Amino acid sequence: MVSGISKRKNFNLVFANQAKQEQGRNRLGFHHPGEQVGGEAVKAKEYLKQVKLLDVKIRQKKIELAGLKEDATCTGAFDYSSEKVQTSAKADSMSNKVAKYVDLEKEIHEDIERFTELKHKVIGQIHMLDEPKYVNVLFMKYIEYKGLKDIAEEMHYTHEYVRRLHGWALLSFEKIM
Repeated sequence: MVSGISKRKNFNLVFANQAKQEQGRNRLGFHHPGEQVGGEAVKAKEYLKQVKLLDVKIRQKKIELAGLKEDATCTGAFDYSSEKVQTSAKADSMSNKVAKYVDLEKEIHEDIERFTELKHKVIGQIHMLDEPKYVNVLFMKYIEYKGLKDIAEEMHYTHEYVRRLHGWALLSFEKIM
């Protein structure tokens, strides 16, 4: 089991790396399709993948939140053999844990709002496509997070055809971006 301290260190490293990557992103924290990043335009595939990425980050933050809740609610063992006159260090520690929990909970709530907005926006953009097969493939792949093999099975096509269909759908999506 990973300790709460190492979880927070990993979280902080991920957060620092994420902050570096987020320069130039829109108010939702994500790139617009076609936006220039590092000299290249954001491609449809990278743009659509942002929905799942945010979903994964929210789930990971919820795991971190559960760990913080456990840390904040765990009182630990008391040593009754010695007299203690002042216990402010323990109270400060508890208040810090609760503050971190509240901050992360607020951050998760904000991410959920961003996720909802982004997902709604992406669904609307997918629905702008004229070809129903393209709409189905992109929706299943980037909104329902299905693999191309599962999509092929569900649509009753070969995996190879769905792979090509996915490519054509991305090209079509880039044209409307």
